[in-house]
Amino acid sequence: MNMKELNNVKNVHSYGLISEELRSRFRKFSKIQLNMSTILSLKKLRTLEVEYFNNYNENGAAVKIVEELMLLPASKTWAVLANEIINIIKFWIMKLKTHIIVRNNNWWSFLEMLLGFIKAIRSKHTSLKNIVVEELAECLLDLATHSTPNIIQKHKIILCLNICCMTCSREIRGKLRTRFDQYFTKLAAIMASCGDFRAQYSMLETLMRWLIPREEVAVRKEAAVKWFPSTLYNKNAVDIFLERHWVNFIKDARDFLNAQNEQSDMITSAHCKKLTIGDLVVVSGKDNTRWIDVNTGGKCISMMLDIKLLDVLQASTNLCDTLVIPEDNVNSVQLLMESSYVKIELIIIDPNNLELRLKSGQVGIYVDVQNLGKLDSVLKKIFQDKYKVLLDIEKEQQSIEDRRKSSIVNITVQSTVALTLNHSLLCLPRLRLR
Repeated sequence: MNMKELNNVKNVHSYGLISEELRSRFRKFSKIQLNMSTILSLKKLRTLEVEYFNNYNENGAAVKIVEELMLLPASKTWAVLANEIINIIKFWIMKLKTHIIVRNNNWWSFLEMLLGFIKAIRSKHTSLKNIVVEELAECLLDLATHSTPNIIQKHKIILCLNICCMTCSREIRGKLRTRFDQYFTKLAAIMASCGDFRAQYSMLETLMRWLIPREEVAVRKEAAVKWFPSTLYNKNAVDIFLERHWVNFIKDARDFLNAQNEQSDMITSAHCKKLTIGDLVVVSGKDNTRWIDVNTGGKCISMMLDIKLLDVLQASTNLCDTLVIPEDNVNSVQLLMESSYVKIELIIIDPNNLELRLKSGQVGIYVDVQNLGKLDSVLKKIFQDKYKVLLDIEKEQQSIEDRRKSSIVNITVQSTVALTLNHSLLCLPRLRLR
C-alpha cells in the first residue's frame, strides 16, 4: 500500500476498510518516508482517525503511519517537519478531550498511544526538546487535572510531562509558568489527597520544576499561598516546603509528602528495613533510607528504586523505577512479626505481569512502622478478604511505643555523657604540637 491510496479515502467506511487490511497484515505500507507528502496525508486523515476510533474502538491507518515514522532514526529532517506531527498529536489530544472521552470508554488506550508518541518524538532532534513542551505541556496539564482520568492515569500523564520537561530549557519554563498557574493550583489540590505516593511525588516534581527560581524563599512563599491552603495541607508540610532549599529533591520531597500524609488514612509510609523476593535479599537491615508506601488511591504497595536496587533486581531504569504490587495481582497478604520487625508477606499471582518483573511471587517486606493501627487499616482497605492479621495489633503497638520511649531516654543519657566529656576535655591542658 502506498500513500496515494490513502489520499483517495473519502469517508470513515473506506478508511476503515484500509485500516482493517493493515491490521490483518494482508497489505503493508511501502517504506514510509518523513516528507511533506506524508504530512499532508496525515493532516487529511487525522479527523477520520478520531471518527474511526470512536466507531470501532481500534486505531486506524493514520496511527500506523505515525508508528512507522517513530521508528525512523533522528535526523535534520525531523527539525523541519516534526512540528507538523506534533500539531497532529495535539489535534488528537484536543479531540480526545472533547469527543473521545465523552463517547468512548476505551479512550485511555488512545491517549496512552499518544503519550508514547510524545516521548519518542522529543529525542528525534535537539531542537524538539523545547518545542514539545511549548506545544504540548498545556494539553498534558489539562488532561492530568481533568476529572475523568483516575489517579493511575493522571500519574502516567504527569510522568510523560516530566520526562519532556527534564530536557526543556529553564527559560522556556520561566516564560510559560504564569500561563499554567491554574493547572498547578489544580494539581496541588489533587496531590493533597490522591492516595498514591507515586502520583504525589511526580506531581510535586512538576510543581517544583516549574517553580522558577525555586531557591528563592519569596517565590516559594507566593507559591505556598496558591498551592497549599490550610484546608488541604497541614502546617508541618508547608513549613518543610518553605524552609528547605530543595537542592536534594528526593529527600525533601519524601519529608514533605510524609508530613502531609501523616494524618491521612489514604497512604501509609514506613521505613523498609528488609525486602526479600524469594531467596533474593533486595534491601538489608543496614539500609535506613528505603521507604515502602501503601496506597489506597492506587490500590497497591510501592517502593521507589534507585540505581543500586535496580541493579540488584537486574532491571533497566528505562522500563521502571518503582516496584509496584497492585491489589489485583495479589493472592494473599499477611501481617505478622518476624525478627522484631513487622512483616508484610505477599503472595503474587503472576510476578511476570508486574511493571517491574520479579523472579519470584513470594515477597517479604520488613518495616519499622510507628502507627501499626494505621498500617493495618490501610492494608485492610486495599486487600480486603485477601488480607490476614497474624499478630496482636494493640500489644505490638504498645511494644513499638515502649521501644521509642526507651530510645529517647538512651539518646538523652548519651547526650548528657557527651556534654560532660566535652566539658572535661576543655579543662585539660592543651597539647602543643612541635
